[in-house]
Amino acid sequence: MNEDQVGRTVILHQTHNHKGKLLFKDNRISTTKYNILTFIPKNLFFQFSRIANFYFLIIILLLQFSWAPISATVAVVPLAIVILFTMVRDGIEDIMRWRSDQKINSSTAHRLINGGFEDIKWMDVHVGDIIQIMKDEQIPADCVVFSTNHDDGIAYIDTCNLDGETNLKIRQAIPVTNNLKTGPDCAQFNAKIECDLPNNKLYVFNGNIEINSSQYSLDNRQVLLRGCVLRNTQWAIGAVVYTGHESKLMKNSSAARTKRSLLERGLNWKLISILIFLVSFAFIGAGVGYVFETKNINTGKHWYFGRNEENKRNLVEMFFILLVSHIVIINAIIPISLYVTLEIVRLFQAMFVRFDADMYDEENDMPAAARTSNISDDLGQIEYIFSDKTGTLTRNMMEFMKCSIGGKIYGCGTTEVAYAAAKRRGISIPPPDTKGKAFKDADFMKLIKSKDCPTDVRHFLWLLSVCHAVIPEEDEKEEYGIAFQASSPDEGALVLAAADFGYIFTGRSSSGITLKVNDEEVQVPVLANLEFTSERKRSSVIIKHPETNEIVLYCKGADDLIFQRLSEKSPNKEETRENLKEFAANGLRTLCCAYRVIDEDFFNRWIERYNDANCAITGRDEAVNAVANEVECDLTLIGATAIEDKLQIGVPDTIESLLRAGINIWVITGDKRETAINIGFACSLLSSDMKLIELDTEDIDELMTIVESAINEKSSQPMALVASGSSLHHLLDDEHADKFYQLSKRCQSVICCRVSPLQKATIVKIMREKTGSLALAVGDGANDVGMILQADIGVGISGREGRQAVLASDYAIGQFRFLKKLLLVHGYLNFYRNVDLVNYSFYKNMAFSFNQIVFGFITGNGGATMYESVLYTIYNVIFTSVPPVIFAAADRDVSIESMMSIPEIFNCSGQRKWLQSYGRFWLNLILGMYHGVCAFIVPYFAMQPFVYSNGHNFGLREFGTTVYFGVVIIVNLRIALMCYYWTWLHHLFIWASILIFPLCALIIDAFKLSDDYRGVVIPLLSSSLYWIPAIGSTFLAMLPLLLIHTIQSGMNTTKNYISYLETSKKVFGTDASSSDEDGSESLHTDSESES
Repeated sequence: MNEDQVGRTVILHQTHNHKGKLLFKDNRISTTKYNILTFIPKNLFFQFSRIANFYFLIIILLLQFSWAPISATVAVVPLAIVILFTMVRDGIEDIMRWRSDQKINSSTAHRLINGGFEDIKWMDVHVGDIIQIMKDEQIPADCVVFSTNHDDGIAYIDTCNLDGETNLKIRQAIPVTNNLKTGPDCAQFNAKIECDLPNNKLYVFNGNIEINSSQYSLDNRQVLLRGCVLRNTQWAIGAVVYTGHESKLMKNSSAARTKRSLLERGLNWKLISILIFLVSFAFIGAGVGYVFETKNINTGKHWYFGRNEENKRNLVEMFFILLVSHIVIINAIIPISLYVTLEIVRLFQAMFVRFDADMYDEENDMPAAARTSNISDDLGQIEYIFSDKTGTLTRNMMEFMKCSIGGKIYGCGTTEVAYAAAKRRGISIPPPDTKGKAFKDADFMKLIKSKDCPTDVRHFLWLLSVCHAVIPEEDEKEEYGIAFQASSPDEGALVLAAADFGYIFTGRSSSGITLKVNDEEVQVPVLANLEFTSERKRSSVIIKHPETNEIVLYCKGADDLIFQRLSEKSPNKEETRENLKEFAANGLRTLCCAYRVIDEDFFNRWIERYNDANCAITGRDEAVNAVANEVECDLTLIGATAIEDKLQIGVPDTIESLLRAGINIWVITGDKRETAINIGFACSLLSSDMKLIELDTEDIDELMTIVESAINEKSSQPMALVASGSSLHHLLDDEHADKFYQLSKRCQSVICCRVSPLQKATIVKIMREKTGSLALAVGDGANDVGMILQADIGVGISGREGRQAVLASDYAIGQFRFLKKLLLVHGYLNFYRNVDLVNYSFYKNMAFSFNQIVFGFITGNGGATMYESVLYTIYNVIFTSVPPVIFAAADRDVSIESMMSIPEIFNCSGQRKWLQSYGRFWLNLILGMYHGVCAFIVPYFAMQPFVYSNGHNFGLREFGTTVYFGVVIIVNLRIALMCYYWTWLHHLFIWASILIFPLCALIIDAFKLSDDYRGVVIPLLSSSLYWIPAIGSTFLAMLPLLLIHTIQSGMNTTKNYISYLETSKKVFGTDASSSDEDGSESLHTDSESES
């Protein structure tokens, strides 16, 4: 293998070593978790790592003893169903992954073989091969482009599969290889490529190619990456450098993130507490049973235990037997089906998000989507939202609106932000004009067409038309017959503005740019491109100016960086600074523009250093930046651009509602401080009654003085924090993070401006860890991925910056306003439903098992069970399985209209710790104990004195069946009382779960499924002594609940409940709310409600 710690060496046509072994990894990919041999053991290991599953496995092992009081089938069947369900689901998912892998591995590629390109499978492509890619084909492996059908070696690629961006990218072969147009040419071509080791940096490639002892630099502009699609290019030829799992696509592919909701994390501790309860009662029961037997061993009173002096020696081991017997008898306290039930319910909840018509984005044809279904209940507990601005709060549809040239502002009109600010101050100004172009200035349009057009204005127009990386595409539907494919909406808006001003960009080649200026075609030689990066925050182009024949550098970028590079004599600095402030105050996005005329001798020396830096394998970026800094200095200021990005529809209302819901909202943006503040006012995040605390200094002492003063502020006036990236550089370090947290806790709103992607992620991480609260991050671009991954719930908005945010998210939406319903409706409902589902699952199993404990104490704790084994098995499978799913999928205690119009409802229930507290959990368990006692005690006293008409006494199985039926009725009536919203599905499955019991009992008897049950069912069902105790125990159990429910219904109707929230905004649990007044209103579409 030709690799070392520095890089990889690829020799063309050499794919195998002398032993016939591949030099590098092959191009086959596999994304499966299992194979045929590992599926069963690996899947079982994963499943039994869950506490509940492992517990039931222990129970099954204990039931293998001959003295076990119940059949092993009791535990085996439910556990087998759970394991099988999960195994089938995992297996289907893995088979789908395998099929997808096979489809990709078997795709067709074209490899150079014997002087011609022949079809092979992707999996047979190797490093060192020369391949040909045809138009609209996916690229099978990472390769260096040698040539294309275009004379200048340009290839257009669609990177949507790689980074989600829809605009086309340009790749270009170096001139020395662009003559390799045919198979025979390629077969005779020999070269050695040196490049980086395989890595996950999508936009970085450092390498060089050695041809006839001469070296030529290679960078990202010469690389075609696996997964991209060749567009607008008939064919391209390249050399493979990375394959399979070493390709950049696969290096950026990771297994789906495993997230566990707060509810599920707390579930393990609840399971542990139940296990302690269970074992404690088992020890007590075993101890009582042991004492009972030792005291009565010789009395003969309890002869049926089979104990006497002859086998007294076995009493020591009997304690262990009694202990194990009690554990297995009451093991059903742990609801084995809970995990499966939760998964099913969450799938329904994810489906409801997907089919919610109110969250469908018609403009982009995008429904909302739950990409991670197992954290749906966390949506109802969100306390912090961290939001990007551009493309998230705004539309990311940039329009050139104003500019500053020579210290003078051109362009008129009112922005949305300026209109909102004026309205806030009580000033009347014309509303924004949405008709026609955003830039409106007749005098400027006359100026640029006159012969007396100032030099700085002409420089401004040239800069807009040549300093960019836009790709033109012919499109008759567009205004100029050209679609400008831009890497960012800002750049596209500037090129379109240049076209409006008469400088139409029409083409790009390896040698330069083609413009149409005043209907005349102009060729602009491009001598060097210094591209934009997030670190540089600027881009430059060096051209041979067509008008003056001078070498000119045009540079545009962030204002602070451009001003640092201006010459001391550069004019209009202060005027431009004031103009920039005015633009920012109006919510406009700004860039500064500058130029430099370069001496030809200096340029010739500089370009040599630039080319040498581009040839470096290691440290290329640093070397190129250092050389770029040599020329991007002593600039002359031209002016600034101002672009409007309008707010999305519904943003102010959504933010206001989320704030009323008790959620803290942070806006984190890279924009200027003034822009961020005014956007904050425009979208209702800031208000005039707030005291603004602005942190915009790099001096640590001054910064901490402001922070300490704000923390110790005694005023009751609400505060808002605005922090810049330079201040956050200090505040986010370990030493000052606590102070930053304390200050932010005192503020109602927080805006962070001029921040980097790393700072975004760090802010989310610190606040999530410091507060212990659930955080949601929402964004639309690649720079938001870090904070989306750091948050408990990441929401991606499918925007104009691609789909990287969506691909990293847990939930995907089309507009920011959909966040309101996602949280206030889906989040609220999912949380209270799922919490009640968990509590109910433990409750119903406690009711089923606790009467076994009572039975044990009454009968001497001999380790006997009053339930028949088959009934043990089907309790969770048939009688109590479906109603909880229906409840958790469809119930709601407040109308959708109320949830949306009164956001305080979310805070009253969604965030209240009581809902999933241990106190509420144990209250449900105590209720289960009470209902278990009720189901036992009434039949116990009612059935003892009576006999059948044939003279036979009621036996253990008759008694146990009656108790069992009482439990089934009680637990199903309990969930009926929990339901606030009824559909035909509720009626069908709740009442059917009760009425089906006699039928099941008859089937058990008829098919002789139990020897102990023969001849029991028909006489029992035909006796009033079966029905009366069962109904009596139900009445005793439900009477207190009915009284409480009646009182609550009388005192807290939905109308009164909502009215109370509006006036007092106090905290209630779900039990305090009542049924939906409007039974016809549904969370979802009508068809969903009916289904």
